[in-house]
Parts: sequence; C-alpha cells; structure tokens
Amino acid sequence: KKLNSFVNLDGVLLFQPQNIFYFTNAEFYFTNHDGIFFYDFSKPEFFTSRMVRPISWIKPKIIEKIDDVLSLIRGNVGIDDIPLALYKKICKKAKPINISNNLNDMRVIKSKYEINMLRKSCKISEKVLEKGLSEIDENMSEFEFKGLLEFYMNKFGTEPSFQTIVACGSHIATPHHKPSGKKLHEPILIDFGVRYHGYCSDITRTIGSKYEKTFKKILENIECELKPDSKA
Repeated sequence: KKLNSFVNLDGVLLFQPQNIFYFTNAEFYFTNHDGIFFYDFSKPEFFTSRMVRPISWIKPKIIEKIDDVLSLIRGNVGIDDIPLALYKKICKKAKPINISNNLNDMRVIKSKYEINMLRKSCKISEKVLEKGLSEIDENMSEFEFKGLLEFYMNKFGTEPSFQTIVACGSHIATPHHKPSGKKLHEPILIDFGVRYHGYCSDITRTIGSKYEKTFKKILENIECELKPDSKA
C-alpha cells in the first residue's frame, strides 16, 4: 500500500541491496550482488543468479539473464538507482519511475523488529569493545588491536559494518585514519560497528584524552534533550 501511494504504479523493480534487503531480508555478501526484487502488488518475487543464494523471507528464483525478469513488467514501474543500459531496456517494456527518495522515506521509519535488531547490534558492539579493552596491550599496534576487535565481532556471529578505525596519538586527528603498525599510546580513538542480521551499529570511543572531563560535562547537559521529537 505504501509503495502504490507514491504514484499510480503497476509494479516495482528494485536493484539496490539496501532496498532489496528491506523487502526480502536477504543479505548479499558482496557489494556487486546479483539480486532483483519484483512486486506487481499481488505476489512479491526475488530473483538471483546461481552464484548468490541468500536466505530470504521470499524463496529466491534462479535466473540466467535479466530479460527473464523484464518480461514481467508493464505500465508504470517503480525503480531505484540502476545502470543506464538497464534503464534503456526497461524503457522498451514499460515507463520507469524513480522512487528512490520514496523508498528512503519508508525505510527511515523503523518497525519493532528493526528496532530490536538495531538494539542487539549495539549490545554486541558493546561486548566487542569490552572484550577488546580487557586485552589491550601497549605492545599492540593499531592494526593488531583492529584485528582483535574484528576477531570478537566474528566470535559473536557478526561482521564489521564498515572499515574498523583504530588511531593513536597524532593519528586521531584524521577522522578516517587507516590503522598502521604504530604502537598504541594514549590518546586512542576507536571507531567501529557490527552488522547483525543486516542491521548496523556505529560506536566511537576516545581513551586517555585530556578533554574527557569536558566531554562528560557536555554530555550530561544534553542527555536530557535526547528524546523522541527533539529537533536536531
């Protein structure tokens, strides 16, 4: 119903992993995935290649070529961001209408299930950090500590939601510093997250900063404002 409220659509054809995941719960291991979601408002269908068979709420159908899916479309078909060559193929079969912004508006409102997944992802991140800090050693390099954090991510059944950042000393001035062989010394910046059943957390912590007391005071003053409906 939400999809059809955007414009008068006869169906949707989605290619972006985040949009396919939203409707199918199927995670793709590689960014260059092989997956298509098609819905004509009667029966949702999920198509993949033989190389990719993700677990999904909808049983995937194996296809050999994109034309097997394009034969299903007609009329006004909602699409997300797709390659130009594919867009031209769709134009020969139907009238494509980009609904990417509408999909983003839908996805930003989280269901109870999604909120629960996000909370679990955050809790696992906290456990990963706790385990990592319990084993931190001044003889470790930034890169070694990154590896330790990611070891615990895997141990708890998750994977990094983005490239893990560990920086120390002057390196913390670079927000997206790539961990190096530099031995750890304070201050230390840790920025990481885990992906749990497709839902990502993101935690940044600074250890041994001379500004920690100031940070705590600022946080105490703004925490009362961190509540639903507060303006950014």
